[in-house]
Amino acid sequence: MKSQVMPKEMHKTLRKQKPLRPYRLLRIELRRMRHLYDACLYTFSTTNSYLDAQLKAGTILPSSKIVVPDTERVLAWSPIELLERMKRTYPEMLRASLLVRAVSHMENYLVDLLNEVAARSLTPFKSQDKIVSFSQAHLLSFDSADQLRSHLIKSECRALSGKGFRDFEKYYKRHFNVIFSQAKVSIEEIDGVYARRHLLVHAGGVIDKQFQKKFAPNAHPGQSLEIPEDYFLQSLTNLEILAEYCSARIEVLFPKKDDPEPPAIAQFIDEFLEQLSKAAKKVSSESPMLISWFGGVFRTRELLDAHFGDNSSFHIDEVSHSLNEILVGKKRTGERAIQWLVCGEKAVVGPYIAYLEYLSRRGMLEEFEKHTVQKQTTLLKLLSADRSATT
Repeated sequence: MKSQVMPKEMHKTLRKQKPLRPYRLLRIELRRMRHLYDACLYTFSTTNSYLDAQLKAGTILPSSKIVVPDTERVLAWSPIELLERMKRTYPEMLRASLLVRAVSHMENYLVDLLNEVAARSLTPFKSQDKIVSFSQAHLLSFDSADQLRSHLIKSECRALSGKGFRDFEKYYKRHFNVIFSQAKVSIEEIDGVYARRHLLVHAGGVIDKQFQKKFAPNAHPGQSLEIPEDYFLQSLTNLEILAEYCSARIEVLFPKKDDPEPPAIAQFIDEFLEQLSKAAKKVSSESPMLISWFGGVFRTRELLDAHFGDNSSFHIDEVSHSLNEILVGKKRTGERAIQWLVCGEKAVVGPYIAYLEYLSRRGMLEEFEKHTVQKQTTLLKLLSADRSATT
């Protein structure tokens, strides 16, 4: 890892401001992966000790078949086989799988950060040399300039999804003046992590000549790629360092403005003001409240109907929550298009927003806009006062 001093403005941002939401979500995922890895190693070690004790006591024989409890699935044809796999094979497979997952989350983070920038400023996306073509029918299908802008940003995100690390590096430098090499981590090391992910996903983990020449000079083509524990853990750390730098840099270059709600959203909120007031009073005064407006186009009509059905739900830490718990109002604007408003505890609404972003990344939401009602608005002050008085 190379040593480089972070600019003073970056330190100030990280110290005084809450990190951007995309970065916080990525950080949570990376740390969950570390905990999962450690938990699996602990389980392997405990199982090893148990099997050794059973073999010494004669409770099980070296030829005993190991079956998954309450099933007929054979885990291993002997305890010796299972012991050997838990010492090397399973930890190696686990590291490889988690490394692939970590890079996927990093790619999603870098795309989500584009949406964060777009919500603050459209200037970086106004490339004079880029021509966008629309058919007349498609252009006339947009109800407003906001919908058109949202479509263009989504197209930009889709075009960047699935790109290599160096493509992201060039894009961020050109459009945002976010230079990855200024982060406190070697960009070559990050590039190597991406290259290993590519090898694992597209080549079955078999080293080719190109990879060997650039990243593994001591290996040889045809050899299976190995992910040592220290490399795996350092890779998670390196990804988090780069993500933290990008988040802080975006915060400096594109500071968030507490602008009033756009007229169309303000009108929507006003239409459901009575329902919103009732929903706000149900939130405990001790719990942070979050009010969010959404506009979306689902991939199919059936997906839209299912999302807003009576049984629609989402999960938070394996606990199911009904959408109706937080749904204030909705207005259908097309066969697959809808606008809706939610209000509830931040601990519930926040994960719901993350769930919608997941649907957007998977293409189930073809268009997706979100807008959080600012805490500075008179509306939210009145609602907060009402619920405090009620409780």
